[in-house]
Parts: sequence; structure tokens; C-alpha cells
Amino acid sequence: MLKSKRNRFEYERQAICLAFVLSVVMVFVCDTYHHFEFPSKTLASISKALKPNGKLVLIDLHRIEGVSTEWAMKHVRANKETVEKEINASGFEQVAAPEIGLKENYFIVYRKAMP
Repeated sequence: MLKSKRNRFEYERQAICLAFVLSVVMVFVCDTYHHFEFPSKTLASISKALKPNGKLVLIDLHRIEGVSTEWAMKHVRANKETVEKEINASGFEQVAAPEIGLKENYFIVYRKAMP
């Protein structure tokens, strides 16, 4: 009995995970990317959820020595260049980086690269 409950639970867990595959056209990440402890794993999950040509829209804090606040320098894990490298390495293409008047943040739009 216990084994069948485990199997049912695993089946349901996998079914729920599969329900999110190719299910969204956009993921919006605002002021949280710097908290990703395992960015490649998180980005792989986001990529699975995105439909072909789906967008990853990112707003995060600048981390610039001598410009950013002391708090930001201690709090933010990576600078913009590192973030861009991580996201590009995870199979996304940058499609826009508009200047929209943000002072402490940057704004970048990526597209899920086609295989």
C-alpha cells in the first residue's frame, strides 16, 4: 500500500511539472534575479516553461563599484555583465535593453533561443 501511494505521488508530481512545460509566453523577473543561488538551474526551469520564442523580461539592481550604494554592493550577487553571461549561456538571446528612466536598475528583454 505504501509503495503504491509513493508511486501515485510521484506520478502526480511529474504530471504537475509537465503541465508547466511550454505553458507561458513571458516570465517577468523583477528585483529578484540577484537572489538566484543556482541561476543555471532556475533559468533551465524558466526555459522549459516558456513557449517557443517566449520572453524573459528582467529588471534587477545595478552592482557598480563606486556608483551603487553600499547596501546594493553587499546585497546584489552579480553585476549586469555577469547576469547577461549567465542568461545567454542558458539559451536566451537578448532582444532589447531599453532605457526607461530607472536609476538603480536595468531592464533587459530576452527571447528563448530556438533549438
